Amino acid sequence: MIKGLIMSRTPLRVSFIGGGSDFLSYYNNIGYGRVISSTIDKYIYIILHNRNDKLIRASYSKTEVVQNLDELQHELIRESLKFFKITDSIEIISISDVTGQGTGLGSSSSYTVGLLNAISRMNNKSYSKYNLATDACSIEIDSCKKPIGKQDQFAAAFGGMNEIIFNSDGTVDVCPMKIPTKNLNVLENNLMLFNTNIKRESSDILFEQYEGYKNKKKLELTKKIVMLGDPFKKALIENIDDVGRILNEIWQLKKNLASKITNSEIDNLYDKGLKFGALGGKLCGAGGGGFLMLYVKPENQESVRRGLSDFKELKFKFDYEGAVIL
Repeated sequence: MIKGLIMSRTPLRVSFIGGGSDFLSYYNNIGYGRVISSTIDKYIYIILHNRNDKLIRASYSKTEVVQNLDELQHELIRESLKFFKITDSIEIISISDVTGQGTGLGSSSSYTVGLLNAISRMNNKSYSKYNLATDACSIEIDSCKKPIGKQDQFAAAFGGMNEIIFNSDGTVDVCPMKIPTKNLNVLENNLMLFNTNIKRESSDILFEQYEGYKNKKKLELTKKIVMLGDPFKKALIENIDDVGRILNEIWQLKKNLASKITNSEIDNLYDKGLKFGALGGKLCGAGGGGFLMLYVKPENQESVRRGLSDFKELKFKFDYEGAVIL
């Protein structure tokens, strides 16, 4: 039986290159997928505690108290408990630094990674980061049937800025980016996040994108985005400001992957960011809302803040630890 209390901390992430290439429907066709992303110092905390009344209590945006595991509405909790064969006597509390759904920062996968990490530790079992990410993928994709890829789970588990390769045999390679510390600091300081104030369910967008890879044109479109990984890596070493221009190129391509990735409101916000000094950017995650990431040189950041004053800025630093137990 589970004993004691434990807390996990799992980072959210921003993705730069290759979203969608982590779908099975993409890398099975092309042979591989590639994403470049970084975790940030905004976290999801999971607290677990044993109960002596045989109930399951889950507290998130709402609170559930059930006697039977199958009655639990929160599918990530339900399927994670089933995965560990836990049927009762547990309390699960979650807290997030960034509230709300549909942020585009990978919160669902960070939640799953953090929950599995905490349950494992309470059962006195150790997890490698790779297996933690793999099991989180299994929970979300196989058990919960979510139309998503694998990038968020591996980003959250490993932490840091990584190039993540998705191989056609199902294996994943996580390769830390080799960037001069000075350039990494410049990148961190030049990225700005703004909440679009648009809440959306990503599942419809992701399902359309997933199904779209039956279409050769959509495969080739994502392949063009993936190929921008090489100039992106070069920019991180040789000319950091090229990152903004490459992000803009990615965004122009990404908008064509699914019908709801953008709309007139998002386009106006993005154009306004460029007008006030951003070199480029993109919506985080699936699109349709959530957070807009902009690359802005320091001398233009106050102009962008004033120009986008109706949209709350989320200040952040990169995270380098990944999923941990506190």
